[in-house]
Amino acid sequence: MKKNKSKLLLTVIISVMLVGVLSCGKENNKVKNSLNAEKIEKQSAQEQAGEKNTEEEFTGLGINKEFKTDGKLHEEKFLNKQFMYPDSNGNSFKIEKDKKGYFITYYYIEESSNSEEEYTEKVEKSRLKLHKNVYLIDEEGIHAYGYDTALKNVVILNARDNFRIIYEAEKPE
Repeated sequence: MKKNKSKLLLTVIISVMLVGVLSCGKENNKVKNSLNAEKIEKQSAQEQAGEKNTEEEFTGLGINKEFKTDGKLHEEKFLNKQFMYPDSNGNSFKIEKDKKGYFITYYYIEESSNSEEEYTEKVEKSRLKLHKNVYLIDEEGIHAYGYDTALKNVVILNARDNFRIIYEAEKPE
């Protein structure tokens, strides 16, 4: 009889603990759902006010001008020519073409982790995808490159924001 009471008491204690754990999980889900609803409401209010979601605008707006084109790529304006990124210390790029299509070579300077005075020139290559016969989009789909007919220059575009101009590429001196 004493063993049955102990088993019954143990079963009741375990049941109470399980109910507590399960209800705590439900409260946690309610809090998460509430936070998600607040985030969605905030994003909706920003969109209605015409604001951009800063989490999605990680590429920056740059000069944020409209890209002007005549519907042509104008590869003769940039192919096999090196261009500098504005406000950078020697960072540049060159767009080239081979039998597989277009690719970009990035040239940039990286500080050595051992010394502040040591710098290493790095080179990276990646493929570009031709889009609408006007833009060349990088593999990540973040940036695009094109020739702006109004500026008469190669520009770097935000591929995630209707191909707005981020930077005007600079020709090396």
